[in-house]
Amino acid sequence: MSEKILDELCLFALDTKSKDLPHNIKNIIKLSIADWISVLIAGNNEPVSKIIKNLIKQENGSAESTIIGLEKKFPTRAASLVNGTVSHSLDYDDTHFCYVGHPSVSVLPASLALSEKINATFNEFLEASLIGVESNCRIGLWIGMEHYKKGFHNTSTIGVFGATLASCRLLKLNFEQTKNAIGIASSKASGLKAQFGTMGKPYHAGISASSGVESALLAKEGFVSSTSSFYGEQGFAKTHFGEFNIKSFDNLGKIFIFDDVLHKYHACCHGLHSTIEAIEKIKKKNKFQVNEITKINVFINPKWLKVCNIESPTSGLEIKFSFKMICALVLQNYNTASLDTYSDIACSDVSLLSIKEKVIVNGDIKLNDTSAQVEIILKNNKPITDFFDISVIQNYDIRKNKLLSKISSLLGEKNSNSLWNFLNKESKLPSEWIQNYMR
Repeated sequence: MSEKILDELCLFALDTKSKDLPHNIKNIIKLSIADWISVLIAGNNEPVSKIIKNLIKQENGSAESTIIGLEKKFPTRAASLVNGTVSHSLDYDDTHFCYVGHPSVSVLPASLALSEKINATFNEFLEASLIGVESNCRIGLWIGMEHYKKGFHNTSTIGVFGATLASCRLLKLNFEQTKNAIGIASSKASGLKAQFGTMGKPYHAGISASSGVESALLAKEGFVSSTSSFYGEQGFAKTHFGEFNIKSFDNLGKIFIFDDVLHKYHACCHGLHSTIEAIEKIKKKNKFQVNEITKINVFINPKWLKVCNIESPTSGLEIKFSFKMICALVLQNYNTASLDTYSDIACSDVSLLSIKEKVIVNGDIKLNDTSAQVEIILKNNKPITDFFDISVIQNYDIRKNKLLSKISSLLGEKNSNSLWNFLNKESKLPSEWIQNYMR
């Protein structure tokens, strides 16, 4: 049965026709491409970004593909490695709960770099990317949660397969070559959650992107691998605590579960996003002054109490993991999409601290991982309550507008509109827009 799954994945990557890719899902992948480009640019000067670029500059190599922030081009694998790492450096890229990771950040760097190398069209780049991210989500479901719970970072360990399949499609490999590429990727798959909080985490995205390109290029050259290394007794899935959820591949190529991708609209831990959205709903529906607030009750799933509940943050980074400070920032109308909002100075802002002290964070097992209930009590003892669940997918226009607002916070409104218009012309690879922006 598992070999059949591998066959289905390969056929999905190679044989899916452009006409079989629904218009709506193409629009969604464009959102993720725009999102990825914005966080790639925003992360360009992060410490890990400078280190990985310096390494590649020392190695030099063939001028094939664009690396963010560098004038000349570099080998495709190197560009995938760097751009994958840089675009995950802020941890601000899209996520998917079926995948339990970041589906685009492993695929898009690989697809774009390889598209430059082979002079692919925009549509070829887009379609290969869509194949890759959908494969990531399906394989993530197939592997299941135990893999992640045991300490593996899906963005890298599973992401390499999506990057590989996208690369195989771009290179127009045959069926056997693609199976061999997946076999190679099975040995390349790596990434441990022990690296979270270090430069190792964004590096995982670079590893998966680069390894995907390498696996496909090797297969094209005739490299033969064990295809059972993906599904067999001593293969990737079995040795990495895969649950083999067979139904995960139902309607592959007909229904696209990538449609449920979540874009981060706030530059903080994803566990805080439902709380932010619930407060925004309260502000929109009710008129009150901040000084009227006597208490703020936040109800969330207990798992988040150990992840993003820093009581008194002392740095901008810690604010990104603090329910109390996030509540204060939102109620004081700070832009939570902007990186500048999360500053060390904010930690000692009296107006924020006075609100923070009124926040009580409560664990509630009745709430799922993706939802939050917020209750604001005013001086007249009137409680104002609202609820939000980020897993409930909003319509396309809302998603687009919120994403463009985020991109505006990172790149400016003019550049946000320019990027979106560029992607919808579907005439040139987005690397051209990136190069022009950096110049």
